[in-house]
Amino acid sequence: MKLWKKILCVLVLALLLAAAALAAWQRENLNALAQAQKYTQEELEEKLAENSRVIQEAVAAAPEITVRDLTDDERQALRDGTLSKETLVEQLLEADGGAGETEAPPTPGSADAPSPQEPAQAQPQAQQPQSQPSAAEDYRKRLSALIAEVYVLREEYTISLENMESTAKADYRAIPADKRTKTALAGLVSTYLSRGSALEKECDRKMDAIVAELETLIQENRGDMTLVDLVVNTYADEKSLKKAWYMSKLEKRGLI
Repeated sequence: MKLWKKILCVLVLALLLAAAALAAWQRENLNALAQAQKYTQEELEEKLAENSRVIQEAVAAAPEITVRDLTDDERQALRDGTLSKETLVEQLLEADGGAGETEAPPTPGSADAPSPQEPAQAQPQAQQPQSQPSAAEDYRKRLSALIAEVYVLREEYTISLENMESTAKADYRAIPADKRTKTALAGLVSTYLSRGSALEKECDRKMDAIVAELETLIQENRGDMTLVDLVVNTYADEKSLKKAWYMSKLEKRGLI
């Protein structure tokens, strides 16, 4: 009897959690719909750009973070698959934007080159052991890498949405003109809304993993936890604005 009670309690708790998650998801969708009705597509695009600036400015102001945003070329390379996520994260951590130049050796006759009459000073045979990176340096590197992962994940999500939009347009054009009834179009919209929801959940899982590691890392190093709040809030705002932007397009065509 006690076992059944425990099982029942677990099932009730699971149902309550699922209901809470569904309610939160519905609130997000309703908020996005309200924004779609309140703002034009151009205004939503401005808000998306402003949202990106917020996190970029915060990252630039944090001395312990050394990461840059993606270039247009990197965005295109990620889009066409010629640049992997892992390589892109490494490039974003390079201060020179991935286009570093090695210093050329001094040319003969320059001030830094040894003259022909004076032999170059002999190099010591034994090399000094390299110093190990400090805990503070390790913290900065991992913190920067996690922010770079946030940038890349955001871009991957944007690319996936754009690809989904292109596929939806192709599916729409494939429907004969005389069969583009409201019922057929509603079914098409429903299909892609479902796919968009699945993509959102997948992206949420990845972001939750990054945020969890970010929280642990900052707590262990007694860093500024406001960075975590900033990442979470800007991500939530970006999702809502993107939903609103797509809903605005659908609403303009009378599909929602």
